[in-house]
Amino acid sequence: MCVNRRVLHTVTIDTPAGEFTMLGDNSRLYGAGFTGDLARVMASIRALPDDVGWEIRPGANQLLERAVDAVKQYFEGNFEPVAAFPIWQQVPHFATRFGLLCAKLRLDSV
Repeated sequence: MCVNRRVLHTVTIDTPAGEFTMLGDNSRLYGAGFTGDLARVMASIRALPDDVGWEIRPGANQLLERAVDAVKQYFEGNFEPVAAFPIWQQVPHFATRFGLLCAKLRLDSV
C-alpha cells in the first residue's frame, strides 16, 4: 500500500476546436487532448511516475488555471504561453504529439 499520494486535477474547457481536457498536478501537465473524455486522455499517458500513489480530482488547481489561460491565449493567436508550459516528458511522444497538434492548428488557422 502506498502511503504517499499525489493529487492530479482534471479540467475540460470548450475551445474553437472542441472540448479540451487536461490533467496535471501543481508542477506539470501530464496529459491533454481534444476530447471531453478523461479516459481517452488517461489512455494517451503511457505511464505516470510510480514513486507515489495517484488520486484524480475534478476541477482546476493553480497549474491548470494557468493551462486554461494558455490554451485560451493560443486560440487568440498568442502561442508563447503554450510553448513555454511545463509538460511531463518522461514519455517524449506526448510532448511531440502536443507540439505537432499545436503546429497543425496554427497552420489550419492561417
